[in-house]
Formats: sequence, C-alpha cells, structure tokens
Amino acid sequence: MARYQLLITYDGTAYSGWQVQPNGIAIQQLIQSALTTALRTPITIHGSGRTDAGVHALGQVAHFDYLQPIDPFRLIHSLNGMLPKDIRILNIACAEESFHARYSAISKV
Repeated sequence: MARYQLLITYDGTAYSGWQVQPNGIAIQQLIQSALTTALRTPITIHGSGRTDAGVHALGQVAHFDYLQPIDPFRLIHSLNGMLPKDIRILNIACAEESFHARYSAISKV
C-alpha cells in the first residue's frame, strides 16, 4: 500500500466547506469522487483540516492510500479534467507511510 500526498487549491465560494456533509457539496466529496473514477476503486482522502462554507485554500494538503504505483503527472491531469475549474490539484507526491495530512501538519494559516 502506498500513501500519496495531494496539494490542493480551491475557491470555496460555491461549496459547503472541506468535509463531506449531507447538506451540501464539499471539496473532499468532489476530489474523492474524481479519484474513485480515475483509479477505479473507492478512495477516501484525509485533509489537513476543515474549512467552513465559502472559505478558499491556496495549499490544502490531503492524503490517500492506493495499492498500486501511480503516475502523478497523469493523475493530476485526469483529476483536473474531472473537477470543477474552481478546484485544482497542484501536486501529487509519494509520502511516507507514517505521514498523515492532519497529524503531520506543522502549521496552518
């Protein structure tokens, strides 16, 4: 199992925030859906923190686990093609197995 780190930017104006919620569309929900489609298996992502409705992010970090190696460049291209224009994946990188987007964060602004 490999762990991958995502670097994400978004304009949160149209969204209910980061975390999946029953009462609105969330950033996490859209990225998970795109990853699930691209990788053809259910994917859960874990963010470094939550944002409220309408809040933007310039460098939100998240991670996910996947059984096989990926080509980060191709996956970024695929995800950005599926995601709305106000959500962009800036980078995907291999991470240490011990890395956790929330618990490994050094600071948040």
